[in-house]
Amino acid sequence: MTKLFKILSLFSFLVLATNAKAGLLIEPLAGYAKGGNGGATEADKVDYSGIGLGGRIGFDLPIFQAGATYEMVSITGEAASANTSFYEELEFTQMGVFAGLKLGIVRLLATYYINTEYEASKIKGSQSAAAIALLGEKATFTGSSGIGIDLGFSILPMVGLNISYRNLSYDKVKYSIDNVERSTNSEASFLMFGVSFPLTI
Repeated sequence: MTKLFKILSLFSFLVLATNAKAGLLIEPLAGYAKGGNGGATEADKVDYSGIGLGGRIGFDLPIFQAGATYEMVSITGEAASANTSFYEELEFTQMGVFAGLKLGIVRLLATYYINTEYEASKIKGSQSAAAIALLGEKATFTGSSGIGIDLGFSILPMVGLNISYRNLSYDKVKYSIDNVERSTNSEASFLMFGVSFPLTI
């Protein structure tokens, strides 16, 4: 119910902003993601990299922007420890609201994610056989919080280069062996280096 209220509030805000003669922002984005997630020991830590796609929609004023964003990041993860063999494929999705400032060619955005999820699958490696036997071939993590910071540079009127940071939290997990939702305390963080194509109409 809280998430629905946030979404409806954002929609109402966008409608009011549009009526106030603000421009409509439509911005596809893509980038290369690099990061890692924490673990209790070095062998539990995973480094990952991959490609992210997404977009933003909102309103655009001369120095201020705000709206909603949706992102998908497809990555592969490998064990950080050289003594541990581990591999998995991860699919991240997150939805949030953003606000930011435009200062000349520089743009700074802050995002709060109201829905976060990632799915781990195709797990392989010397440390994974026992876990797969107990938990199944796939795990789905969900949550309701996360933050993002984006620093962008407008190199052309409708082309931007961006450096982005994401920190995402997950409090629920389902394993494919029984599909039962359990509590967890997991997070992921990564940097993304990308390009976006902001269009204001």
